Amino acid sequence: MMSPKLHYYVLILIIAALGWGRGTLLAEENPGEFQFDERTVLMLWSQDSTEASSGSAAGTADQFSQYLLQSLRSILTRAGYSPGETITLALPSANPLETAITKGQEQRIRWVFLASIQVSEMNLSWNIGIYDAKRGSLRASDNFSTFPGLSALPAIDDSCQNLVQAWLGAIAQDVAIVNLTENAQQFSGPQEDVEIWYGSKDTGVFAGMIKQGALEGLYIPFPEGKPLTIEAWKEGYWPKTLVLPKGVTDQTVRIPALQKRASSVWGLGTGTGKLLGATYLYRWYPVPDRFFLRFDTSLWAGYSFTPNAIPFWHDELRIGVGLYLQNAVDGRLRLASGSALSGVISVLPSSEKLVSRSALDILVEPLWVSLEYHFPRWALTGELRLPYAAGSGFLKQGWLESSGGGPFFFMGVLIK
Repeated sequence: MMSPKLHYYVLILIIAALGWGRGTLLAEENPGEFQFDERTVLMLWSQDSTEASSGSAAGTADQFSQYLLQSLRSILTRAGYSPGETITLALPSANPLETAITKGQEQRIRWVFLASIQVSEMNLSWNIGIYDAKRGSLRASDNFSTFPGLSALPAIDDSCQNLVQAWLGAIAQDVAIVNLTENAQQFSGPQEDVEIWYGSKDTGVFAGMIKQGALEGLYIPFPEGKPLTIEAWKEGYWPKTLVLPKGVTDQTVRIPALQKRASSVWGLGTGTGKLLGATYLYRWYPVPDRFFLRFDTSLWAGYSFTPNAIPFWHDELRIGVGLYLQNAVDGRLRLASGSALSGVISVLPSSEKLVSRSALDILVEPLWVSLEYHFPRWALTGELRLPYAAGSGFLKQGWLESSGGGPFFFMGVLIK
């Protein structure tokens, strides 16, 4: 049996052990420094529609708030940051800096966006601040006021885009932010005045404009090794979207030539059976580079190059419709098809043995097919025609063949 004195010493050791264990546990629960997530953004927001007399003001405020948050999420995603949890505040914060820091530290997230919206019958205003919960500071902010209508939506997008761009610029020199690119992306391209956007033109960040074939893009500290989407844009041309699979690199990114957005084109060419002449054509596109109406006129001579032969003159007026068959409106190689109707006026001049004669032939084309290869401002085109003569003039009723046999074929150039 344990003696009373020994029993006393054992009890003291047990109490000391319990106290030591408790002290260790408390030290683990209260670390000296937070480990922050620097790739996720915490979003706080509040709205106030109490000044409005209309009962629908709260619903209107909800719509504008959700649009603002969605715009921020889209821009952040394109910039390589992950929009995290969205927390609704009951009322606009009286001390936004303290609120942002507290929430950021609770979530272990460094970057905190705090947005507040006020809506009345005649005014919509918002204020957005970007806070650093690790440093306890405001990094960027923006506020704006406008009429609460549809015209406010582009203003919200511009405000969010400018704010994120200002924030990225503000943290660009922060050495504490790791795994971010250190260099600006270099671009080159064959066309002048092409705008380069990180993300898209609608919601992205403007990187710059290609001048004299080159551009050093705006420096933004994108995460290293993560894909980056860019968009090349120029007025009157189809935009081009590219993805840099490894993000910003020290290699120059070559921007391909953009295709001109065609609303109308004209062209010249010739074809089988019309080699002693030329065709002028015009296309009008109700839907650019998708659906078009066409108007052609061809003038040529039929001549056998034999003694005492005389030329047989023809003039064809042709109208029709056409449709490109692939989805890519800016593709280089394009296939088009359509139908047409034409009238051919033929004149046989008089000679010693012949009296001048003329006639009108009506041709119907249920189908024509063309293959085109496009450059930015012009294209090569080859067209296969399958005309059917109505038998109204010199031509017999039936499907026509060229003078050398086989279908009619046209080759020409289109100018956009």
